Amino acid sequence: MKKIFNLAVIFAALTAAFTFASCGDDDDKADENSTFTSMQVSTGEKYSFSNKQNAVSGWIKVTAASAGSVTFELTCDGTDQKNEEITLSDAGTSYLILSEGKLVTSFQANAVENADKVIIALMAGTQKLGDGNVNTPIKNTGKAGETLFGKK
Repeated sequence: MKKIFNLAVIFAALTAAFTFASCGDDDDKADENSTFTSMQVSTGEKYSFSNKQNAVSGWIKVTAASAGSVTFELTCDGTDQKNEEITLSDAGTSYLILSEGKLVTSFQANAVENADKVIIALMAGTQKLGDGNVNTPIKNTGKAGETLFGKK
């Protein structure tokens, strides 16, 4: 009887070992059809953006990215901005706002005053870009529009 019990325990242990699956290797990377209001960006990658509130869309190609600074080539649909180099940085201008039909860099004080025109914001200390709502003072105005990002 003891021998049958031991075999049953061994069989149950082996069955459990081969039945349970781990989630550790799940792929969390965005596919090309996903959109987000913020994204971690990488050098050499292309991302689309779209802000319905301001009728602005286009794409960026990241040329350099490190904690607190992202440089990219900007192409904005419906404007003459084609492959324009832009740098957003914690050390200076960390916002891209719509001004007179063109996307321009901005300091936080100006971005808060024009919260409804913020298209892209650099999240402090990261390589992450988001819409104006990622910044508390801009979000608190209640005017920031949603910018959607996707991988191209």
